[in-house]
Amino acid sequence: MTTNTQAQAIDEVGEFIGTLITNRPERLTNCRGWTVHDLTAHLAAGAAEQADLIEERLAGKPERATSSFEEREPAYRALPADEHRERHVGEATRVAELHAAHGTATIQLTGREETPP
Repeated sequence: MTTNTQAQAIDEVGEFIGTLITNRPERLTNCRGWTVHDLTAHLAAGAAEQADLIEERLAGKPERATSSFEEREPAYRALPADEHRERHVGEATRVAELHAAHGTATIQLTGREETPP
């Protein structure tokens, strides 16, 4: 990925997160049937799972299956909107920091390879 492409991707993610943060939790999104609250909870739970998997691999633990949406999302959906929005930012930051600490090496995550940007 080129530096220009990376910058564009970061800008798009920033815009997306900004949109989620500035809209009411009950507002429907362009993801059919999903509210801002649902989508933010989904993203926070996914980022937490991703960070957990990276940490486990870096610690030398064997690969494990990714937890299902049904396992990881209910706890996030139950949180108040402002709290899981903060968790999403925190977990996404955790993923970025793990990538930064690990360098550019590819990490195996549940049957797929992930290479830090």
